[in-house]
Parts: sequence; structure tokens; C-alpha cells
Amino acid sequence: MAGGAANWLRALTGGSVIIGVGYLLLKTATPNEQELYDSLSPDLRRKVDAHRRAHVDAARAAEVKQEQELLAAHQDTAKARWIK
Repeated sequence: MAGGAANWLRALTGGSVIIGVGYLLLKTATPNEQELYDSLSPDLRRKVDAHRRAHVDAARAAEVKQEQELLAAHQDTAKARWIK
């Protein structure tokens, strides 16, 4: 079994090179969010903006509802303490 360690070293080096090239290719070829947004047509930008606004509004509505439920629970607790 001549060259066993050399074969392993060559295999690991080759695999590392392939993975490294793949990673670099991924980083250079994939646009970030701003580049992708800038490349959209104006119609698609309006749709993306509307979707983002709707998502933010829905999240805010859920947050307000949760706060209201929490306040209602605290008010019920406060009423019960004063009634005694």
C-alpha cells in the first residue's frame, strides 16, 4: 500500500480546493438584497414595497393585539385585588 498517506493528502487537498472555489463562486455570483432590489422593474419594486409594508403592518397589528391582551389580563387582576 504505497503512497497511502499521499493519496489521502491529495484527496483532502483536492476536496478543499473544490469546496473553496464553490464558495468563492457563490459569494461573487449571488447578488445581495439591495442589488436584487435595484435590478427589479418599477412594477415589481412597487409590489415588493407593498408586500413589505403589509408585512410590517401585520406584525405591528399582532404586537398591538398582544399588548392589549396583556393589559386586559392585568386589568382583570387589578380589579380582583381591589374588590377584596
